[in-house]
Amino acid sequence: MSNEAPAIDWAVDVQRYVPAADTGAIKALVHHCLVTQKTREAPLVSFAKPAETRSVRDNFCKKTLGLTESDGALDAAIASVGTRMSDTTSRHRVTAYYLLAEHFGKVGELAAAAAAMPPARVPPILAPWAADRFEGPPPGTAGADLMLAAEAPAIDWADDVKRYVPAADNGAIAGLVRHCLVSQKTREAPLVSFGQPSETRSVRENFCKKTLGLTESDGALDAAIASVGARMSDTTSRHRVTAYYLLAEHFGKLEQFAATAAATPPAPVAAPLAPWAATMFDGPPPSTASGGPSTDLMFAAAVGLSGGALALCAAVASTAGG
Repeated sequence: MSNEAPAIDWAVDVQRYVPAADTGAIKALVHHCLVTQKTREAPLVSFAKPAETRSVRDNFCKKTLGLTESDGALDAAIASVGTRMSDTTSRHRVTAYYLLAEHFGKVGELAAAAAAMPPARVPPILAPWAADRFEGPPPGTAGADLMLAAEAPAIDWADDVKRYVPAADNGAIAGLVRHCLVSQKTREAPLVSFGQPSETRSVRENFCKKTLGLTESDGALDAAIASVGARMSDTTSRHRVTAYYLLAEHFGKLEQFAATAAATPPAPVAAPLAPWAATMFDGPPPSTASGGPSTDLMFAAAVGLSGGALALCAAVASTAGG
């Protein structure tokens, strides 16, 4: 059973406070909070923390909404939203941001932004075996476009890698996606923190040496890792798949990932259980002809066992009488 957080119907959550909330604006905020935001803000807002208030004020109110009110006015508005949401411990960021946008009359702008958004597309580089890690709600679900799982949003790995290597090998990317998201049992963080010595050591020992099979000195490997970090310094979201691609390219090891992707068999489809197997121990229904023993065979077996028991009793009685 999955340990992931369940999908959230953002429209329902927002409409607890604003029954006539604009679904277009909600969609824009879902996109902002779960897809666009590269800082990976926490899904819940901690209104009591000064650092959180400062972050919401500077990043959302000023940068996203373009507000020019004083810090005191913005902080007061944020506090009022916190009070409004004090009925729950799950103060979702999407809902808090909607209430702030409503407070400052910015809901219409968000709705217009949603209308201009292109339709969502499935990341083309994800292999079938990785797709279930990122799929959204099934088509046709009520409010499906407003529901997103509370996990990391879908990422087009090809686009991310090709920001640095325009002619990147899609097969190698697929192989690295498998390595990072499926094969790795250590569940490495999706982002690489190049500034941390422990991260450098982990990338060097686990990926460079064990996965790529490199025999260069630690100094040479650390220098290569640092060069990749410098190359990706244009973003705070240094995705592990992309970082590993750049390292594999640096050492001429892309072919092994492309070969892995090409050799990956399609996921097997489990054979459906016979209908009667769902009850496990009830046996097949009457007159079942296949998929398990028929009723006739079960009856015959019961008769055979009963006859054997009677014969044994008769033998015991005969011996006792003799």
